[in-house]
Amino acid sequence: MSSKNFKNSETNCNCGCQLNVMIQVNMMLELVRAWAKVFYNTVNVAVIVTSGARCRYWNDHEEGYKNSEHMYSIACDFKVKYKANGKWEQVPPKMVYDFLNRMFPNSMGLGVYDTFTHGDLREKKSRWDERTKK
Repeated sequence: MSSKNFKNSETNCNCGCQLNVMIQVNMMLELVRAWAKVFYNTVNVAVIVTSGARCRYWNDHEEGYKNSEHMYSIACDFKVKYKANGKWEQVPPKMVYDFLNRMFPNSMGLGVYDTFTHGDLREKKSRWDERTKK
């Protein structure tokens, strides 16, 4: 579902089936965007969705986890970038993960990877770190 800064096309399943994430996922992305704007003292912040909702077919195609939260329209993988001195820089995924972990210490699924952060709206807290260098 669309929100102020995110279009359905950004969070739809990439196979073209039109499966989309729930509005609460977009709200989480809006929260991250607002945090980054304040933290980096700039209005030039981009949250780039690398994987939103996934149907079973696309989840298998992407070799996702068998019971991935993406298939239930409650998960999103994303990067956060900000513009400083005319150049776009990526916010370290671990910083985004740490921010969300502070905001939601007792709920959500949060994962950190080398190039992106995962957030999902599962009821029970789950955390993981899949970075190659920790």
